Amino acid sequence: MNVKKIFSKTFLSTTATAVSIAIFTAGCPDELAIGEKKSGEKTPPALAEKAKTAGTDVNGKPVALTMDGKNVTGIVQSSVVSEMQKSKDALVKVVIPDGVEKIKDNKIYLYGDSGAFGSCHNLKSVTIPSSVNEIGEGSFHHCEKLSDLKIPDSVTTIGPKAFFMCESLALNVPANVSDVGEGAFVKLKDLQIASGNNTLKCLKDGSVVNTKTDALVYVKPNTSNIRIEGVRRIGDFTFANHSLNEVYIGDSVEEVGKNIFEKCEIGSVSFSNGRKKLFNSLFANSHVKKVTLPSSLLYINEKAFYNCDDLKEIKIPASVQRIGEKAFMDCHNLKKISVPEGVKVIENAAFYSNELTLEIPASVSVFDVTTCKAKAIKFHPGNKLYKNGKYGEVIHIPAKRLVFVPKNVSGEFTVSQEVTSVAPSVFRDCNLITTIVLHKNVSVVAKELPPNSKIVIK
Repeated sequence: MNVKKIFSKTFLSTTATAVSIAIFTAGCPDELAIGEKKSGEKTPPALAEKAKTAGTDVNGKPVALTMDGKNVTGIVQSSVVSEMQKSKDALVKVVIPDGVEKIKDNKIYLYGDSGAFGSCHNLKSVTIPSSVNEIGEGSFHHCEKLSDLKIPDSVTTIGPKAFFMCESLALNVPANVSDVGEGAFVKLKDLQIASGNNTLKCLKDGSVVNTKTDALVYVKPNTSNIRIEGVRRIGDFTFANHSLNEVYIGDSVEEVGKNIFEKCEIGSVSFSNGRKKLFNSLFANSHVKKVTLPSSLLYINEKAFYNCDDLKEIKIPASVQRIGEKAFMDCHNLKKISVPEGVKVIENAAFYSNELTLEIPASVSVFDVTTCKAKAIKFHPGNKLYKNGKYGEVIHIPAKRLVFVPKNVSGEFTVSQEVTSVAPSVFRDCNLITTIVLHKNVSVVAKELPPNSKIVIK
């Protein structure tokens, strides 16, 4: 018997009530996997509905299944499987037969998932035979109750996010594993590396480094304080869903992967002196509370603090010259930021929060205010690009254009005599304004006006 792959998604039939399953195999040219794309098409619904869950006989041996004269080698995802999510949630035990070489995603997605057993939330036990050489991308991601699984020595490849968020699983990676994808081991209960493995290295504190990429790829879930030093990179999702008290990022770190702190609780973060840039999306979607930026910093990268709702204050060092696109976007609890003198460029939507008061220095010469959102924007009188009017509104000096009006302005608002045009959405959030007074020299008027307001031309 010989079967090459076990595909995603579900391994249960439409009436699945079983809590365990054995994947079966029968070697012949007419092998068929239910739901597998064949000649560019999915298995027809009528065919898929004939499938029955593979089982075991009284001796615990796999029972082969035939359907329409073909031997079935795996039951995989198909949108025709009714109540699929309930079926996945019923799956508790999987026995993969000898002869299977790959546990691999077949790129047919449903519910946003991928991976052969992805999001089987009640799966507890998986038996993998020594014939398997690859555990593919997302194979067991979000199998939170999985606690019984041993990787055989035959495995050489573990795909990205293969065991992502398997919080109950303590895993031992054998020596022969030489190819490991990003995010493969995030939030495992424990991770041990067999002696002789030349790709992964276990450090004294239990964290694991991929020596091929010089990247930190795993930290123990009970880690509280961590100093990241001596590695060049932090791998994708390394700290996702962790809870950390203190984080220190040393000067050896030159690169970070995707979403390294996603949904991570972080008390405070500090950096080595001498760092000139942060990293794109460094703290994006995290719960960081306090960040101390180094006095050497020149650039705050794009999306560095994107959607950091727990961040209530931050001091931007005087060394900073540029603030990247969406750097502080959707930081809804940041109430005030004083941009230091020396900053020259503020990229689009760098600040975007209804409750934020911004203080902008004279040095800023590149800044499109219309891409930002704030409660108030206050410009230094020496700034040559923008100025404030009597209501706190912002006027673009070279273009004589009204580009921002604070949302707390109420009643009558009179556009300054020097203004000749009004940005399209300048009054979008100004719901308290009842009357907008324009002078006759204004040639372009905002398209979005406050509800129940009127325009008066004088």
